[in-house]
Amino acid sequence: DFPDDVKLRLGTSQDLQLWHDGSNSYIADAGTGVLNISGSSQVNINAANGENAIQVIENAGVRLRHNNIVKLDTTSTGVTVTGNIANTSGDLTLDVAGTIKLDADSGSFYFKDAGTIFGIVEKSGNNMSIRSGLTDADLVFKGLDGSSIITALTLDMSNAGRAVFNAGATFNDHVYFGDNDKAVFGGGDDLQIFHDGTH
Repeated sequence: DFPDDVKLRLGTSQDLQLWHDGSNSYIADAGTGVLNISGSSQVNINAANGENAIQVIENAGVRLRHNNIVKLDTTSTGVTVTGNIANTSGDLTLDVAGTIKLDADSGSFYFKDAGTIFGIVEKSGNNMSIRSGLTDADLVFKGLDGSSIITALTLDMSNAGRAVFNAGATFNDHVYFGDNDKAVFGGGDDLQIFHDGTH
């Protein structure tokens, strides 16, 4: 038995120390080496009620738990995460040497701001669908013209998706209109050119 604040010190230079300060317990490596904790096949770090917090399993990786539920599990190919990944302040950078691959079995990817969906990219049949998530919110395509950010194209969702080009449009092939589709000119739609299927 050791009273509070009395340390069990091991090693020639008293590097490994174990003690209790009256409130908390400590295992400290006071030297220059590494503190190693080993088990024959597994090491568990448990809460006082016996709940596993951290498990290190031979040939199976590391398992982190919250309230006795596994949240992060290392695997032979990486890690498996159960639940959300949150960063409450600052930026989050995902930096890889190769390609970032996003794979959602639902085929949908949601973009949110403070929990509100403002954009959706999804698989629709064999097509890729891009849509805004807010009522009458336009799709706006922007880029750098020199050093200035300009809006090149706006798809006006409050007007059935009408395309508004900032600086006109150049077509390298024909522009096709179906029967009764009109090319309309003038602020009051005064000039209309179309084919009705016959004339």
